[in-house]
Amino acid sequence: KHRKVADVGFSDIDGLHRKITKEGKPYAANRVVARLSKMFSLAIRWRWRSDNPAKGIERNPEAKRTRYATGDELGRLTEALATHPDRQAANIVRMLLLTGARKGEVLGMRWDHLDLSTGVWTKPGATTKQKVDHRVPLSAPARQLLAELRTEAEKAAAKKGREVSEFVF
Repeated sequence: KHRKVADVGFSDIDGLHRKITKEGKPYAANRVVARLSKMFSLAIRWRWRSDNPAKGIERNPEAKRTRYATGDELGRLTEALATHPDRQAANIVRMLLLTGARKGEVLGMRWDHLDLSTGVWTKPGATTKQKVDHRVPLSAPARQLLAELRTEAEKAAAKKGREVSEFVF
């Protein structure tokens, strides 16, 4: 509370970490130590201290959390996408759900990378995290959505007397 930055020691921060952990909040305890560490790093930069008393505190183990949408949640999301006024945004979200691809990969999707007849999307290595070409099989709903998007793109291009954009979105 009212202590000077120079008066805070390792044992103070370690004790706070242990106290919060004993209260049943191990993740919160880790976040407090991380925040204090950042604060003391700034104190060093500003020459208020010469060391960081939050360094070296053993953090609580954290389990990685994975959560998937439930069937009910997916149903509500599908309904919301069907009525969303921005059709392109809704179709981007649909494609993310149908392919499991990263947002940047879907946003950079090009027509020449898609083979709708065989149902394969070949993502070039330049656009993937692994930096290698990646062939993604497309589900029937994904192929149907892409076919509809292609038809719409061709109609819009013909109306304007232009070529179809190389990008899907």
